[in-house]
Amino acid sequence: MDCVDIINLILSVATLLATIFISFLIYFLERKSRKRKENKEIEETARKFIIENSAERDYLPWCTIASACFPQNKHCRKIYNNFVSLPKAVQKEVLHQVDYKIDLIEDNKWIESKVALVKEAIIELDLGADFLYGNAKYFHRAYAYKQYDYNKYSPALFKKNYENIFKLKRMSQPIDQNLYFSQYLEDYLFCKYKELNKMPKNVKKPIDYLLYVEKLRSTADEAYVCFWMMEVIEETIGLSVRYLDYKEDWFCTDAVVETFEDKYFSVLFNLYYYEKTKKSNNKRS
Repeated sequence: MDCVDIINLILSVATLLATIFISFLIYFLERKSRKRKENKEIEETARKFIIENSAERDYLPWCTIASACFPQNKHCRKIYNNFVSLPKAVQKEVLHQVDYKIDLIEDNKWIESKVALVKEAIIELDLGADFLYGNAKYFHRAYAYKQYDYNKYSPALFKKNYENIFKLKRMSQPIDQNLYFSQYLEDYLFCKYKELNKMPKNVKKPIDYLLYVEKLRSTADEAYVCFWMMEVIEETIGLSVRYLDYKEDWFCTDAVVETFEDKYFSVLFNLYYYEKTKKSNNKRS
């Protein structure tokens, strides 16, 4: 092979390599351009969604539950339906643009294990009967009444139906003869973990007392049972964080519960971020 042939071979190889390089460069530039265009479209779609749903923006955290657990259902609230219909990439961008540091929940496989944590907490706190039997069926039945007006049932939370056997003075206020259920629950745990010497003898455990007073084992109003199940789960989460080694790392929202669907989603949202840090029955200092 003479010099001319060698030079021609080198030129041919160089030309081939240049062609390959240019082809790859064009491919990557086009790919980058498409990606930039896709990202811009995602950003614009997310921005449009936020503007069009601004009146219900505070419900975005609960939208993550609607999308993960009930993606094919028709919801009571407009923003739930609109959020569910978005592609996952746009959903993530919506949460990013409103600066909500929360997860885009992928599925509902976590629910059973989180309910099991609540059951553990009820036992550790010694609150009474296990009302989460049958895979927490009366909690989940709340979704069957999703369109029900939560405010129709919420006054039950402020009825002083529970005897004040603890006689704890509340911030210099007179000692009431009866308590709300939440007050009874608080006083029971305060005595149990802070002032055991003040725990009355033969005290009724809170959940047992609730079931008795509200007639939850015999009432014909199943929605009323579901209402209380949601409330007690929410109370248990908060109290186990205070008195036991549980944590709840969740995003606070200003959304107002109006329907059973709102309440159910809010409880599930809290459950998703509910964890047990370690096994311990020790009270907090």
